[in-house]
Amino acid sequence: MKHLTSNRKQFSYKHYAFIETVFIAGKSDPARRYLGKATTLDKLFSPAWLAYGHSFAAENEHDQAMAAYFKASQLMKG
Repeated sequence: MKHLTSNRKQFSYKHYAFIETVFIAGKSDPARRYLGKATTLDKLFSPAWLAYGHSFAAENEHDQAMAAYFKASQLMKG
């Protein structure tokens, strides 16, 4: 079971790296699809939630952006 969890985290990090590249290139739709995959695979991956918020904010979707930022803030306590 630990092996599956490790693979899942590694997969979400790979998605996140790809997402950042796509998002920087100005393509928010593909970035958002991959962010959805990353947050589905690892619901506790706070950088993906933060990027998800940025992708919604870039498209003026403020309610979804606030929800994603709130989730990220809950996970990034410290």
